[in-house]
Amino acid sequence: VIVRLLGGRGHWSYGLEQIGIWKRKKSHRHLIVISGTKEHELELHALSSVETKLVDVLSELYREGGVENIKTSLSIFSGIINNKQYIIENIHIERTTDPFRWKWKNEQGSKILIILYRALLKSGDLSLPNAILKKFRKKGLAPKCLFVSSLRDDQVQKEITSLIKTENIEIVVTTTSFATVAYE
Repeated sequence: VIVRLLGGRGHWSYGLEQIGIWKRKKSHRHLIVISGTKEHELELHALSSVETKLVDVLSELYREGGVENIKTSLSIFSGIINNKQYIIENIHIERTTDPFRWKWKNEQGSKILIILYRALLKSGDLSLPNAILKKFRKKGLAPKCLFVSSLRDDQVQKEITSLIKTENIEIVVTTTSFATVAYE
């Protein structure tokens, strides 16, 4: 059983207790508890029946996301079922910069920066950004797609501001949205 939990142990204590009982009833069963956030890794990964360092890698694969990282995690799960040993250092995690420039070309026309969420890139469904690029290029414009994790991130904001200046961007189109209220 694989559980990926957003939050700490207390967010699903009864469920974790019951699944632990299920695991202990038969020695061949595997339990993998993956933290959805970095701050709860220690307490949650320790609940797993496989090596903690391997669960740490699985957690990173899922936080980073993307088709290739999901394929890697599925391969690891298959190996766990078949009692395969892993050399943690040999497991490749595909990382993406944030922000990430996608399909940038040196072309004529007014430069347009199109900002999209990185989750779209990671999903592998790129029909929307491809359609946007095609439409703008058909109109004689020079679109530049930029995938971001969040516009709230100070470093992402700085890099976007720098790109707008250095690339002489004339128009910014964003497909992102977020709440302006922060609850603290």
